[in-house]
Amino acid sequence: MKRRSFLIGLSVIVILVAAAAGVYLMTDIGRAPLDTVSVCLTGPLDARSTGIVLAQEEGFFRQNRLTVSFKPGSGRIDPVRSVASGADTFGIASAGEIIVARSRGLPLVAVAAFLQHPVEDQEDDAYTEVLFTTDKTVLESAKLVELFLSALLRGWQEAVDHPETAVSILVSQAEGLDQEHELAALRALIPSLTAAVNGRIGWMESTQWEALYQGLEAKGLLDDRFDPSEVYTTRFIEEIYGRD
Repeated sequence: MKRRSFLIGLSVIVILVAAAAGVYLMTDIGRAPLDTVSVCLTGPLDARSTGIVLAQEEGFFRQNRLTVSFKPGSGRIDPVRSVASGADTFGIASAGEIIVARSRGLPLVAVAAFLQHPVEDQEDDAYTEVLFTTDKTVLESAKLVELFLSALLRGWQEAVDHPETAVSILVSQAEGLDQEHELAALRALIPSLTAAVNGRIGWMESTQWEALYQGLEAKGLLDDRFDPSEVYTTRFIEEIYGRD
């Protein structure tokens, strides 16, 4: 009788554990990737793509419950138009390109700037590799933007901390790349990746955006005027670094 009671009790425990496991798999914690994201890069895969390649290959996107695909930009594939049309979730372009596109009625907004260069006057573009998306994505899918950006920042930080390993992974994912050439290129990029005032990768300053806007406006390159604060947001980068 005791043995039978023991077996019944054991069976109940097994059932409860199985049920708990099923609930776990149905929650956000145990579920497969949360969403699918597509990215249009500014050009072919090279040292400038190291961060996103590492975030993919090291599983940083998947850890954030994202399935990410990315395609190189080219003469036929324009990241600005690709994102504006909804064909891709994110794109990479220069800050100047995004400002001009916004002046033409395309609802694009920058969320991080990866290559940052010192400028001599307001006509120079300090941010040449900017991650951007649409107003709609920022408004309706804010969590997705944060998850994607945090994983991408991890990828770039890995590239900065371990450039040799990072380039090995990059070269393994793209045909025709030379290990030594890309390593030299990445090392040359690292000062620009960490050139922000506080040394944080991806950081943006409002003064840079406003100065660039004014320079483009002065040269007559903007179709319509708008508030320059509309073309970028620091909320995601601030939230991510605020948790550190």
